[in-house]
Amino acid sequence: MVLVKETENEIDRQIRYFLEEKLEGILEEARKVKKRRQEVFHGKKTKRKKEFRIRKYTRRNATDALGRRSM
Repeated sequence: MVLVKETENEIDRQIRYFLEEKLEGILEEARKVKKRRQEVFHGKKTKRKKEFRIRKYTRRNATDALGRRSM
């Protein structure tokens, strides 16, 4: 009876260890995906903002052929 209980405890420990390792792997992969997604989307957003600022700035400071500023 004691041997059966020890065997069950050992099996439970091994299962817990296996599941913890799997979970850590999944969490690590999720962190990588999240980081990559932020890099991709943040980069695009920043690029769009820069382009918008450049267009806005050039429109605001644009002049016609006579050197007059346009509104």
